[in-house]
Amino acid sequence: MKLAVLGINHKGAPVEIREKLAFPEDSLADALISLQQYCSLDEAVVLSTCNRVELYLIRYDDHVHWRDVQEFLTSYHGLEPDKFAPYLYKLRETEAIEHLFRVAAGVDSMVIGETQILAQLKDAYRLSAHHSLTGRFFDPLFQTALSVAKEVHTQTGIGQRKVSVSSVAVDLAEKIFTTLEGRSVLVIGAGKMSRLTLNHMLDKGAQKILVTNRSFERAEALAIDVGGQALPFNEMEENLSQADIVISSTASSGIVLRPQHLREALRRRRYQPIFLIDIAVPRDIDPAVNEIDSVYLYDIDDLDSVVAENLTEREGELEECKRLISERVNEFVSERRIADIGPIIAQLTRQADEIRQTEIERALNKLGDISDKDREEIEYLTKRIVNKILNSPISAIREEVVEGNGFRILDATQKLFNLGEENEEPQEDAVDEDGEMDA
Repeated sequence: MKLAVLGINHKGAPVEIREKLAFPEDSLADALISLQQYCSLDEAVVLSTCNRVELYLIRYDDHVHWRDVQEFLTSYHGLEPDKFAPYLYKLRETEAIEHLFRVAAGVDSMVIGETQILAQLKDAYRLSAHHSLTGRFFDPLFQTALSVAKEVHTQTGIGQRKVSVSSVAVDLAEKIFTTLEGRSVLVIGAGKMSRLTLNHMLDKGAQKILVTNRSFERAEALAIDVGGQALPFNEMEENLSQADIVISSTASSGIVLRPQHLREALRRRRYQPIFLIDIAVPRDIDPAVNEIDSVYLYDIDDLDSVVAENLTEREGELEECKRLISERVNEFVSERRIADIGPIIAQLTRQADEIRQTEIERALNKLGDISDKDREEIEYLTKRIVNKILNSPISAIREEVVEGNGFRILDATQKLFNLGEENEEPQEDAVDEDGEMDA
């Protein structure tokens, strides 16, 4: 069994290189099939995102040859090898397994602990499974990777802190209102950040949405998208009192909301709290409003500082995440090694029992008639002898395989006991046809 991963990601390659190797979603299935045929693979999974392109590859009875994979990438994407080859990383066996577990857990992501990559990995695995490109190795491997990711996020704090301006804003709003269920939101400005923050609010149960913008058409377009109501920009102040939460992100060069606007809105609201999120640069809301009781204002610097603090805390969880992942890698590798020796041990015990039975029959033919009780005693005695003889070598084989020395001892076992080659594993440290030492 030979596992290999060839990839490129945000850590070592600029976006202009990554985008050239990316596989469009609508053609990924065809690319998978072409990859499998070109490289004579038994199993294959391709993970292609904005931050990484990774090829997970298996050949049961031979090495995956780097040259074949690079030639496939060259041919498929129409690129010269020297344009992307220096940015590639190549991993085999245990290193490849550990890398997959780290990717699944978000430890290898640009934003540490993010969970989007886990969904993308699930999709990549499911696509390969749908096309029968996963099997006896990748099925347990990827299912274990998904399980490890869940364990990492459950047992560590790597995913608990919000790490985007929009998600932090929602987190702070929840602290003020306890829940956003049924809350009303006024959005001033219809740009990308307003939309993103509003979407997070809607996910948390915000209900009544008002949208205003200097361009009424843009306000109307966003309102239609989110099931809200568009307001003319000059009606913003009189509708301010309807909002529990205000998101402001305009391109204005001056202040849009001033203290007097908030004082009047509070009076109309019977002094129920208002939460203001100013993500405009330059700012839309006068900082002086923070001096008003029941008004809570956060601007972009406030949110950025929380994001930075949260990222630092996530990074502090990394060592624990890596320790847990390392344990799960060792467990998985040990289980797979034990599974791999099963057929050889079965063949060894079957061969020994066949020899035992042959010799019993030979002896019984010489002894002539004997009682059934004596025959049972001979059967019992010879089985105990064979089991005792095999017990020590089988235990030693298992121990060596778990410790990582399985290839050599399995090869020696096959030669010593003259077993067939149907289960033979290539020797460790074999050199592939590229002249590279296999890890």
